Amino acid sequence: AGHLTGTSGGGAVAGALEVARSAPPGSVIVAVLADTGERYLSTPLFEHIGEDMSEAEKEVSRSTPNYRFDVAQAPPQAPSVPTTPEAEAYVATRCTPQS
Repeated sequence: AGHLTGTSGGGAVAGALEVARSAPPGSVIVAVLADTGERYLSTPLFEHIGEDMSEAEKEVSRSTPNYRFDVAQAPPQAPSVPTTPEAEAYVATRCTPQS
């Protein structure tokens, strides 16, 4: 697994790893990946990667139900939350459309 980022993002991660080597235990180190690597997909950097997914890549895609490329995904349903009469009264008196 990985993140498609620009070359500056790779440099940021490399720098963060270098800092982490000498940081005290428990330190929090942040690397900001400011953009994606989409602009590089049409450059020689990625010319060895085919446009179509291999069978192995398709299998990985099918193993992650929420991130599949071969089926449309329905939006998740919001959880049902019970209300109280007090909450309904509050909404009725304070959250009405104004004309």
